Amino acid sequence: MIAIFGTMLADSIHIALGIPYEISALGFAILLIVNFSIWYGIEGTLSVHEITTRRRELFYWLTILFTFGLGTALGDYTSHVLNWGTLNSGFFFLILFAIPIIWRVFSKKAEILTFWSAYVMTRPLGASFADWGSYGLYGHNPEGVGFFLLTIFLILLIALSAKSFLGIKRNETVTSQ
Repeated sequence: MIAIFGTMLADSIHIALGIPYEISALGFAILLIVNFSIWYGIEGTLSVHEITTRRRELFYWLTILFTFGLGTALGDYTSHVLNWGTLNSGFFFLILFAIPIIWRVFSKKAEILTFWSAYVMTRPLGASFADWGSYGLYGHNPEGVGFFLLTIFLILLIALSAKSFLGIKRNETVTSQ
C-alpha cells in the first residue's frame, strides 16, 4: 500500500498541483536525506538488519515512502520531460542501479550506503520498465507484450522451481542453524 500511496503522491503533486517533476523529485530527495540524517542521528545506524524497534521501523517506512515518491518523479521526469521514453529511462536507471552494486562487489565496503543507493534506484528502474511494458499491453508497443509475457514466464519458472533454487530436496525441510 505504501508503494501505491508513494506513487500516487508523486503523480498527484504533478497532475493536481502542477508542480514540475524536477521540483517534486528534488523535494522527495531532500525529504529522504533529512529522514536518513535524523534516523542515523537518533539510532546510529541505517542498517535494515537492525530494524528492531518501532521507531526504526517508522524511519524505514518513511524511507520507503520518500523513495517511491522520488522514484516516480524521476522516472516520469526522464521519460516525459526529457523525452527519453520509458525504455531509455529504464536503461539509464539500470546503469545507476548497477553502479553501487558493482562497487560493493569489488570494494567490499560501505554495505549500508550501497544497499540504500541501489534501493533508491529500484523505483525509477522498475517504474520505467513497467511503463514501457504496459504500453505494449495497450497496443502502443508490441515489444512490451513480449516483455510482459517473458516476465510472467520467469516468475512462474522461479516459483515452480523454488525448491531447486534453494537446494531443498523432496521431503526435506529447511531448518535454521
